[in-house]
Amino acid sequence: MLLVPLFIIFRVLRLINHPAALVVTYVTFSLPFNAIMMRGFMATIPVSLEEAAMIDGCNRLQAIYRVIIPLLLPAVVACGSFAFIDSWKEFLFALMFINDPRKMTIPVGLSYMLGEFSINYGILAAGAVIAIIPPMAMFSYMQKYLIKGLSSGGVKG
Repeated sequence: MLLVPLFIIFRVLRLINHPAALVVTYVTFSLPFNAIMMRGFMATIPVSLEEAAMIDGCNRLQAIYRVIIPLLLPAVVACGSFAFIDSWKEFLFALMFINDPRKMTIPVGLSYMLGEFSINYGILAAGAVIAIIPPMAMFSYMQKYLIKGLSSGGVKG
């Protein structure tokens, strides 16, 4: 339902075959989910922490910078991970908005490896393994923040 109007808008703006079309689309579609998820994380931080920092001599901006932001770091990592994976695996918008083979995303590139009458499973499997490497590296690097963020945002109180 949204694909045709977006295609027309991006064609008028001359963004077809430009990565900015995908960036705008991915941000637009992942922002509501991430905003709701961040709201859940922020609701778990008590206001008394900010008030205690201001009693100890911080102004409001320092309290946010020194107390609130470090507590929200796991939530930001969790939201960023969800947004990254959602964008990394997306197929339909990338197929419609990018036509140049040099600019295609990995899922679209892998789909072009399917032949009409045959499938070369070896090349397709190698491409899938290569496609898995960046998310695996990101999750292994940010695992401690991700687990903290996922467990703290789901519970209120």
